Amino acid sequence: DDYRHFIIPHEDLKDRFIEAIDVRPGNRNVVHHVIAYVDTSGKARELDAADPGPGYTRFGGVGFEAASVLGGWAPGNFPVKTPSGTGRWLPPKCDVVLQVHYYRTGIEERDRTKIGVYFSKADRPVPVRGTLVINQNFTIEPNVKSYAVTAEQTIRQDSYMFSVTPH
Repeated sequence: DDYRHFIIPHEDLKDRFIEAIDVRPGNRNVVHHVIAYVDTSGKARELDAADPGPGYTRFGGVGFEAASVLGGWAPGNFPVKTPSGTGRWLPPKCDVVLQVHYYRTGIEERDRTKIGVYFSKADRPVPVRGTLVINQNFTIEPNVKSYAVTAEQTIRQDSYMFSVTPH
């Protein structure tokens, strides 16, 4: 599989908040998932400059500490809108980095995945954030028919959960 990361510059000079994103995969034969991250460090541009292909490739993460995660898509998912008066933070003058996980088919494929952004219209939106609960430290031996993997996340403050995306 190939994880490609494509940079979309965001040039706005003020904080914005995103209620939802809508991802339209261009080639469903090869697009496994898409996640939109926010980079304020410039690291994604460095990674992109060092990679000769379109965007940059990186497995196991985006290569920078994301300032925000705007949302994503996987087969069967629909856009998830944040609760009224809230939104995911999109800071001024940053990069939106789309991580597109591609399946390899053995032939040359083309993709023109698109993303739609729905901005919050609230005067002072309350920021929300997503958290990944993931365990990548396991090995499944050959011929094992059933293998449980667990992961956990401790939340240390009162919180509301409005969406879960198992994947």
